Parts: sequence; structure tokens; C-alpha cells
Amino acid sequence: MSQYLQINSLLNIGEARSDAAPGEAANNRSEALSRPAFPSADVPHGPVQPAANLALPSILRAGDTHAVRDQPIYTMNDYRYWPYTRHGTPHQMPLSRPYTPSPFSQPSDAYLDPRRELMPWHRQRRTRACQNCHVKKVKCEGDGVRCFNCVRANIECRWIPMKKRGPKPKPKSASGSLPASSRGSAVQLPQINEPRESVPKNGVEGPVYNGLGLGLGLGLGLGSSTASRSHNSRATSATATTASPRIASRTQYPSRSVSSSHCPAAPAESFYRTVTESQGGDMNAESIAETLRRFYSDEVSEETRSSVIYYFEYFYGICPIFHPALFIRRIVDGEVEQILIDSMRASAARVINRNTGSNIDLDRLIEDTDTKLLSYLDKPSVDYVRAVVVMASLNGGECRFVMYNALTCLAASLVNRLGWHMIDMLPTSPDITWREWISIEIKRRTFYVVFQIDAYLSIVSDRSMTVPTARSIVLAPGSGVWWDNLTDPGITEKLPVRCNNDISNEEIIKTGSLVHTFVDMCSLNVIISRINNMLWDFKLGLPTYPHGEDFKPNIKFFKGYVPDTYNVSLPIRSLFDIAEFRNSNEALKEWRRKLVRASDMKYIGDANRTFDTFGSYAHRIHQMRIRYFCLYTYSVPIMHCLHFSNRPSYFATQSANQVFVDAPDVASLMLTDAPENKAIYEILSNVFTERLNRGLLAYDIINDSWRECVQVVYDLVQHLDLNRDIPLERYDQVMPFCLLTSMTVLIRNARIIKHKVETGEVSADDVHDDLDQSTMALRRLWTLLGDLNHVWRVEGVEYLMRIMQVEEMDQRDSVAELAHRIDSTKMGSTQETKLFRTLAVALNDRTALEAMLTDPDSASYKAGLISLAQAIKIYAWIGRDDQVLMISLQSVANRIKALLTQETLV
Repeated sequence: MSQYLQINSLLNIGEARSDAAPGEAANNRSEALSRPAFPSADVPHGPVQPAANLALPSILRAGDTHAVRDQPIYTMNDYRYWPYTRHGTPHQMPLSRPYTPSPFSQPSDAYLDPRRELMPWHRQRRTRACQNCHVKKVKCEGDGVRCFNCVRANIECRWIPMKKRGPKPKPKSASGSLPASSRGSAVQLPQINEPRESVPKNGVEGPVYNGLGLGLGLGLGLGSSTASRSHNSRATSATATTASPRIASRTQYPSRSVSSSHCPAAPAESFYRTVTESQGGDMNAESIAETLRRFYSDEVSEETRSSVIYYFEYFYGICPIFHPALFIRRIVDGEVEQILIDSMRASAARVINRNTGSNIDLDRLIEDTDTKLLSYLDKPSVDYVRAVVVMASLNGGECRFVMYNALTCLAASLVNRLGWHMIDMLPTSPDITWREWISIEIKRRTFYVVFQIDAYLSIVSDRSMTVPTARSIVLAPGSGVWWDNLTDPGITEKLPVRCNNDISNEEIIKTGSLVHTFVDMCSLNVIISRINNMLWDFKLGLPTYPHGEDFKPNIKFFKGYVPDTYNVSLPIRSLFDIAEFRNSNEALKEWRRKLVRASDMKYIGDANRTFDTFGSYAHRIHQMRIRYFCLYTYSVPIMHCLHFSNRPSYFATQSANQVFVDAPDVASLMLTDAPENKAIYEILSNVFTERLNRGLLAYDIINDSWRECVQVVYDLVQHLDLNRDIPLERYDQVMPFCLLTSMTVLIRNARIIKHKVETGEVSADDVHDDLDQSTMALRRLWTLLGDLNHVWRVEGVEYLMRIMQVEEMDQRDSVAELAHRIDSTKMGSTQETKLFRTLAVALNDRTALEAMLTDPDSASYKAGLISLAQAIKIYAWIGRDDQVLMISLQSVANRIKALLTQETLV
């Protein structure tokens, strides 16, 4: 209590007594705290006479009983009207804000003028304002979508272009005003372990920007780039192939073929007309150099420029829903909504912090952007929909699954409401312009990205897709190489042609068109949606239920929906007896076989490090290799999710012995219900749903499907080893999910093998190779997960693996592997001594390690063998439940005993 009184007395030091009422004194103190303090140089030292007729407006609120005191110093400096001047009597002194020098400003003679207090203070404009806020002259907080003032007033928020004041900048030459990185010099891609270099304030000539794809080498002669294409060349280069996957089809899987017909116009609905791309003027080949010069000038803020550059370099291949040349032109003209720029900055925040040394608060930026997205839903624009898509993908990669679910459903609802899922229902308009064609292609690409995140969310959340697959009529994304090329962006009076996707892998590599990677991703998404529908249709279409026919909810309450029934005679041996399951498995395998292998582009010089401009062949082939590397990892968890369902426990709501011939055995159920698995299930329940959680922990998967799951992991490890030179920062955000499913397969495979050895089903020698391969693969993926933690947020996955005893299992398998190698070497050889030293390191026996560095014939080496034998005995007691480990350690102990006996006899 005395300490509290002492602190309270210290807080009351300097407070003057007041005779006013307590409420009035409190008001005076709050006003004194809210008023800005004068700098010492600005405090008036003489008496100031207020104007006789200068009356301040009353600020009394309803219920207030205390008046506000009018003192001369307060009257002459009324700060409630900042930053606008309050007009009073003709002779009154201007009520201006005292100048407070900024730590970022440079001193000048004007600031040292003693008359600066009498000068009017002008507000510095930082952002645009809507028409309502501009007329009322109030601060606008909307950032280009819908401001909070208009939301509170429930009025329409209109954004009109404002003319810039002052003389226009004089035109400069394209080469003289561009950064050094834009003059045709080859630049290098940034690597993950390269030292950071500081970025200059203007953000133009820094070495970090020189290492990015938007180094924009403009010394390549943009004025002479061939931007005109004749109608005849367009007609001859079109490909007569079948239409792209109409998602409603359930009899064919999509191939690489794409329709040759041009993009038809969008449905003419009243709500649809409100969603249009900004028409920022006509572009031509000669204006691109000037656009890029303005992009690197002060017309674009450093924050916006870095967001665009790093997003296009690292995330454009994942989400190619932009036309680069047109988007940069809109950035320069100030037509891109701020919410889209904020979403791009949030996606690239980690990369920006790592390469520039910035300190962007990613969590706060994500939360602020998500809040803004959920605040403006009445008039969505194309930029708004794309911002939702970008933030949905980011929230999923950052393990914000609730917001990931909400934004994915919002994006799917928007594309449905805007009619983008039927954008190719109508024929092509004969008078469609180039800009309209680009707008439709952007909406088509945005639809397929929404379809992708919705398909992934549906299979991990165990729900149907929000996008109506049975009513989606959308051509596959198709465009020529010019789409990604800034030096020749395909700007012409004629309509551009659709690319030919029905070509070989060698031709795809020669063209370097990124649209092929996007089409392959769309084909995989269609397979995912069909797998999800197939699993649920089969589960709901079974004729047998434990509670009778009335238990079927889709029959009793939703008679309008009847799930697809499969002519299957129960019980079945496995889901491979169902034709649709076999077709899904073969479709995934076929998709992986036809996928361009990233290792085939490993030795192409352009695909490794150097390129000079965004969209050039060197840049495209580099991005193509990264995308095909990541696309391969997309199929791994999908293959696992498909085969995890081929188990008797998947049909727990039905009688298991009625669906499968063999019910899950007791041993598999005991392994599934182990204490560590229960803890893992509780953690996974916050992320995934029942079907996937049980599949990640199940031990009763049918052998045919289990062999497929294990082989997929082995192929993944080989894929990673062949592309080991790709930096970790280029790995996709799906990689943690891929590692999670793969490592759970390897851990369960090792436990199943050891369980079979303990029960006597197989001998240790018969399964040693399989156990050794699983151990090596597990060690490889565990190391990769630890390295990936420095790039993405994968602490949760790493924690789950620790609970599953991956480190302990890795150590035990390493000791067992060393013991097996020692047993297979010649007794008394040099190789045996090396293996003994390695085993001493694994068992943390320092005494044995130091002793075995001596001569094998010495007494010290003999003492080392005795110490190693004691360490083996202790470790065998710890792992006494592992029969395979016990057998291996026993063989090493017998060898050491034989060596010691031999030396004793000698």
C-alpha cells in the first residue's frame, strides 16, 4: 500500500490546484492533454490581444454542464479546424499550425524565417479522395474502393479522375532516363543465401532491383518491336482443337487441348455491366518505353513499385491473372485500386523483407487487408475480385484457415454472381476490341484460380465445391507468348490468337509460354473436383446403412438431389473394384506422366539464373521450370487423399463388414488409437476435417493403395533430388501440405514394417531394403521441412512431426542402418573401424570415439570397443520394444565380443 501511495504521489507532482468543479477540472486537464504543445521557439513571449469579435463556435455536447474557457492563447490558435483555415473577421490573425520539423525533411532558409508562423499552412496530399470527401474537404479513408465516410453516410462512393496541377513533365529519351538495370545488361536472379544490399531511396538503380525480372531491359529496341499482326497470320496460326474442359462433363478428363475459337463476349446483365476494366487509353509499342520510364520515376511510389516488382517475380506464375503490360500502364495512370496493391504487397511481404531489409508487419497487413475486403461487397470490381483471390491464397499459405475458407467462398460467390462461370456460353462478338478480349481473358483466368483454391479447400474440408461445376462453361486459358512479354505485348488492332496447347513437351519448352503451366494446373483442378464428388457420391449412394433406409438424409429430406449410384455388388475387396476409382487413379498418373519435367530444363542456360527483361524467353523459361517443379508437388497430396479413403474405417457410418470383405484388424486399430495419434488428431481437427484427419493416421489402408502412397513419396524424393538447385524461396505454398502427407506415410510405413517383424510375419532381412529406403526418404523430407521453415510459416507442420516422434524414429533407424552395415563388412577391416566411429557418434559416446581414433591394435582401441558395447547395451534397453533394432544391435554386440575375444587370445 505504501508503494502504491508513493507512486500515486509521484504521479500528482506538478498538478495545480483548481477551484473549479471536479468535472470542470477533468475537462480542463483532458483539453490540455489533447492540445498540441508549442515548440520552445514558437511560444509567444508577449501579450497577444485577441480580436474583439472573434467568437469560437460552441463545442458543448448534449448533457454537458461545464463551459469551455476562452483564453487568449487558445483563441488565437484554434487547432480543431486543421488542416483548413477557419475564416473569421478581416483583421484576425490566421489560425495556423505551428511548424514541427520532420526528421526526414531537409532544413532550408524558408523554414528559418521568423515570419513562418504567420504563413498559411498547406496540407500535403498523399492519397486520392472520392468525390464526396473531396467536396466536403474531409479525410478520405477508402484507398480506392469505398471510403468509410460514404459507408457511414450510406451513399454512393464515386471516384473520379482528378487532373494534376502544374506543368506537365517534359518528355525524356527512353534510354537516358531509365535505370541502369534497364539498358540491356544481363542481370542475376537473387538467391536465398546471397548477402542483402541496401536499396537507394529512389528505388531505381539498386542492385536488388537489378536482380529481378522487372529489370525491364528497354535497350532492346521497343520502337522496332513487331506489334502488328495481320489477319491472315492470325487465321493460319489458330489451332483447330476441341473445347477446353467443360467442367460439367463427367465422362472425360481434360486434356491439353484448347479451343481455337476466340473468346466470346460476357453475358449482358445489369450487374455484370458494373464490372469492367478501366480503359486507360490506347497502348502501342512506342508508349511502352515511356510507361516503364514513368513506372520507375517518382510518379509511382516506392512502396507500390516494390510490391508490383516482387509480386510479378515470385507470384505471377502461381496466379497469372494480370496482363503485365496493361497492368503496369494502369499502375502508372493511377487506375489500379489500392486494395489490390495492398494484397500484392502482403503476398510479397516476406520476399520484400528478405531482399530489401524492410520490416513489413505481415500479420497486421494481412488483417487490415482482410478487413477492407470484407467491408466492400456491394459493388465489386475486377480489381476487387482479384484482391480477394490473392488474399485467399495468402491466408491459406499462412495457415489462417478460417479466413482462407471465408475468402475462398467469397471469391467463388463473386464469380458466380458476376456470371464468369458461363463466360464462354455466348458466341464471339464480331466487333470485340483488343481491350475487351484482354478483359475477358483476365476474368477467365481469375475464374480458374478461384476454381483451384475452391477445389483444394473442398478436398481438405470434406465439402462440395462452391463453384457450380455442372454449370460452368469456360474455355481453358489461352494466349500466345506475347501475353507475358513486355517488349512485344501483342497490342494490335486485330484480335490476338489463342495458343496451341496440343503440342509435345519439347515444343512447349521451345516456346516458353507460361500459359501451358496454367492449363496443366486447370486440368489437375478438374480431376480434384471429380475425385471429391466421386468419394461422396459413392459414400452416400451405398444401399446399406446401419440404421435402415430412413437414415439416408439425402433421400428423406433432399429428394431433389440423388447421388450417383455405382453398380457395385457388396462386399468389395477394395475401392479398386469400382471403375470410377480406377479411372481417377489412372487420370492422376496420366497427368503426371504428361507433365513437363522440370529436370529437362535444368541444363538450359536461360532457365537457371540470367535474364534481362520480364517476359523475355530467358525469364519465361526460368518461370516455366519453377512452375512445373511446383505443379508436380500439387499432385502428391491429392494422390494420398484419394488412396487414404480406400480403407474399411472410411465407411465407419456403415457396417464395415458389409462394404469391405475384411474389416480392419485389431492391430491396425490399436496403432491408429495410440496416445500420440490422439494428440495429433486433436491438433489436426483445427485444420482439416474428419475424413482427411483419419486418413493421415489410419493403418488399415488396403495394400494396393498403400503401395501407391509409398511409391508416390519415393518419386517425390527423386523429383526433389533432380531439382536440388532450385532455391527454397521459389517453392510453392503447397509444399508444406505435400511434406505433411508424405512424412506421415513414411512414418506409418516404418511402423508397419517393424510391427510385421515383431509379429513374425516377415523376417528383418526381407524388409531391410524397404525400411532403409523409407528412413532415407524421411530424413530427406525432415531436413527439407526444417530448411523451409526459414522461408514459409511451417512451424505447425514441424511441431506435428515432432509429436509423431519423427526425430526419435530417424535416430533409431540410423542406428539400425549402421548396425546392419557393420554386420555386412569384413571383420577387422578399415571400413569396420570407420563404421564403429560413426556408431559412436550416433550413440553420443565420446569416450569410444576418441579411443577409436588410435591404432586398432592398441589397448586404447580395445577400451573404446568396451565403451561402445556399454553404450549399445544402454541404447538397446531404451529401444527394447523395437524388435528390428534389437536384432541389429545384438549382431554388433556379438561382433565386438568376437573382436575382444580374438585380441585376448592373441
